[in-house]
Amino acid sequence: MVLAFYYVWYAPNSEKWVQSKDMPVLGRYSSSDENVILKHCEWAKKYGIDGFVISYWKERNPADLRKMKSITEVLEKCGLKYTFYIENGRPTDRIDTVLKHFGDRRNLIRINGKPLIFLYNRVIQKLSIGERRRLMELSDRVYLSLDGFNGLNGFTAGNMHTYINLKDGVDWAKEVCDYTHAFGGLCAIPVSPGFDFKRDPRLYVDREGGRTYVRQWERAIKSGADIVLITSFNEWIEGTHVEPSKRYGFRYLQLTRRMARKFKSRVRKRKVTFKPAKFDKHPNLCLMPRGKTAVTLLLQGRSIDRYSFNGCNVVVYDEGEIYDPEFVPLLVDHVRRGGTLVLAGGPFPMFYTWEMEKKPATERFGLRIGFGSDLKGEYGGTVTVEGEGRAFRYYAVGDTRLRVLENPHSAYYTLRRLSTPLGTVVGERRLGSGRILFLWRGLAEQPYLPSILNDVLR
Repeated sequence: MVLAFYYVWYAPNSEKWVQSKDMPVLGRYSSSDENVILKHCEWAKKYGIDGFVISYWKERNPADLRKMKSITEVLEKCGLKYTFYIENGRPTDRIDTVLKHFGDRRNLIRINGKPLIFLYNRVIQKLSIGERRRLMELSDRVYLSLDGFNGLNGFTAGNMHTYINLKDGVDWAKEVCDYTHAFGGLCAIPVSPGFDFKRDPRLYVDREGGRTYVRQWERAIKSGADIVLITSFNEWIEGTHVEPSKRYGFRYLQLTRRMARKFKSRVRKRKVTFKPAKFDKHPNLCLMPRGKTAVTLLLQGRSIDRYSFNGCNVVVYDEGEIYDPEFVPLLVDHVRRGGTLVLAGGPFPMFYTWEMEKKPATERFGLRIGFGSDLKGEYGGTVTVEGEGRAFRYYAVGDTRLRVLENPHSAYYTLRRLSTPLGTVVGERRLGSGRILFLWRGLAEQPYLPSILNDVLR
């Protein structure tokens, strides 16, 4: 399937035309003009584009919603598939709106009967823990494709896309698709003709007469992608458009047709190797979810305030690098009295106080943390997480800054590159009559996290 990002914020007198270095052959059009939409639809169908991913930007009031309905009604009339790219607002609310007003539309893109909706990374990053859980629950009703890697991919539908990437090569694209396919998701790889942002010329990427665009297509084809995402059909401000223009004519639609045929002729084998396990509920588990790793999304427990651990056998601390100096001794005391403390991604070799003063902290927990290599770019399946007679592939598309536990009493999982051990990434350190479980954040963003949690919290 070949889809193209499509923008509907244009008007004849819009400032956006001033910000563009090029101009469409249709002139300064209105996105609400039915004749313009029909022409875009005609071109898309003729040149190998199967549908539009419509930017769902500031549609907050009834007038904006009526505009979206009228545009999609034209696409229905001309027979082009479409879906939405949620770029701002609360995505769970926006998804509800899409399902309510467009869910019954014939040409809304569906996978196995469920609407396919794309979410931009910016909106995912701003979600609270509760909203992230709700997003996971929505995956029963819709296919969600998340922009980039953020730890939620494996626990929604597993689908992943990237809006634009003009830098990385085939190895990066293969790693993204391998990760996505491992648990049955759809992999969408972007292709862009170039980048020409008038307000920041430092970001310029030369189109090289079409060679940049062809290289992007070749990367997508070799990656085993299920979907090619053209960035974009008509994002004129950033200069990524393939819509016919005064500068380039129909060159990029002609290239699109040629490369789309090549992409669709390839047989893409999708090898599903992993199905995320469900976490077994642990009694008396308490959460301190200031952070947003996947750990606190999976664990069902009561949230606790900063100073009360009554009735908590297990405390999951997911608050990043900030440790309140008055709070650390209470965590230590909880462990000494026989409790379990799970440090999701920490503690780090240093910590920030609430006044942002740097102080050492790990010795308070009896831990020594070391820095390993940065695994970014180590594509090709050579990095594995091994323990308890099992091995998982580490997908180096998330947090790749390796911090390892150097002095564990029990080492549960170790990271290895080929046969070389890189350090303990899940380990136990005893303190008093209790224990501290160190969980490297890089694992908290992998789809096999529930399996590991079931092991270490048994």
